[in-house]
Amino acid sequence: MRIVSLTPVATETLVLLGLEDELVGITPYCRLYLERPGDKTIVGTCLTVRMDKLEKLRPDLVITQEPVQNEITMKLAGKGYNVYKVRAHTSIPDIIATVIDIGVLTGRYVEAKNLVAELTGRYYRLLEETMGLSLSERPRVYVDHFWSYDNSTTVGGLSYVDDGVWSAGGVTLYHEVPKGFFEPDYEDVVKRDPDIIIVSVEPYYKLTPEKYAEKRPQVKRSRAYKEGRILVVEEGRKVNLNHPGPSFIDTIEYLHDELKRLYPPR
Repeated sequence: MRIVSLTPVATETLVLLGLEDELVGITPYCRLYLERPGDKTIVGTCLTVRMDKLEKLRPDLVITQEPVQNEITMKLAGKGYNVYKVRAHTSIPDIIATVIDIGVLTGRYVEAKNLVAELTGRYYRLLEETMGLSLSERPRVYVDHFWSYDNSTTVGGLSYVDDGVWSAGGVTLYHEVPKGFFEPDYEDVVKRDPDIIIVSVEPYYKLTPEKYAEKRPQVKRSRAYKEGRILVVEEGRKVNLNHPGPSFIDTIEYLHDELKRLYPPR
């Protein structure tokens, strides 16, 4: 099978299912999850596709991501490509279910079931430790996806990140908002006064808590800043708040340890 993956979520899953050799086309963001990234053709980004390159690869399956690649999905399907669109994840079970979907699509059913058993076991072990915590016992966590010096989003209750923070023992600041991701109002963030601020950022920004506060000066009035509870999380292969793939279980485990360190049980 010849597979083109336009999303790192699918790329990581395919590699874990033993299908790296079947991957013939990827995006630059997929390289992080490959053992041998140099022998793959870059066919596009999360928003664009080089149709000339795609045609030469003659893929049996193209995998895209909802919702950011909905337009690409429709375009490729209209040209006769066999396209599978990974769902928009709102929870950890969604992430795990995607492993099964991709496994069935690619003939790796048994491998997918085994991977799901391992991921589910780790997820349930975390829940056993945190599920008994009441809302008042959990630190209130503001999550800032720091895209650039003047652009951020945060998460509502319909985000896999919200579910990850809950599983790790916290509760997001906007858990009651029925949205996945949205632009924050920093005056409202300060008014809600989070116990912890988690900043997800790409490594090349070399962001520190102080530098973050300089770019988002309102947070200097928050309890989290005053008490030294700003956690900068650089996007990487094992820990990445922006990546709803199998390794998000690693991210939750990391958050669980960090939340306990920053906000010990009262």
